[in-house]
Amino acid sequence: LAHEEGRPYTEPSYEERLSLCRTYAENLCDLEGEHDGMHMMRGMAPWFLTGMPYAASYKAKMSSLENLHDLEVILSDYRKKLEEGEEL
Repeated sequence: LAHEEGRPYTEPSYEERLSLCRTYAENLCDLEGEHDGMHMMRGMAPWFLTGMPYAASYKAKMSSLENLHDLEVILSDYRKKLEEGEEL
């Protein structure tokens, strides 16, 4: 879209990526039901963290998602880790 509008591409912020992951999971659960949707997210959620700092252990945790609450906990913990990392 940026290219079509003649403006440079801007990488989304970490917070935008994490929020988009949550939104994507919610929409997938609406379409497929929470059980099937979250099992599908096991493979997709880690993509949202690609290239982000401290991501490896959180990506691994995403491979065992069972419900939206599991994802919320992981994303919340990851946000805290990112905040701690900025203070170092």
